[in-house]
Amino acid sequence: MTTVRLDAAQERALDTLAEKRGISKSELIKLALTELFAREAEERSSYETGKALFGRHGSGRRAPAGGSHA
Repeated sequence: MTTVRLDAAQERALDTLAEKRGISKSELIKLALTELFAREAEERSSYETGKALFGRHGSGRRAPAGGSHA
């Protein structure tokens, strides 16, 4: 079991939304955490998103004449 301390504004918002949805505050917190955990699992870093493409295509820049790279 975990205890969470909320400020007054968070507590009012929690009360309001739980009442609006017709569920307990505990159930609403569990739903919110489940959604957060699912979103975190789906989220990928910029590297993870593009790693399959890295090195597959040129940068679009051409090397200057003479063979040096700047």
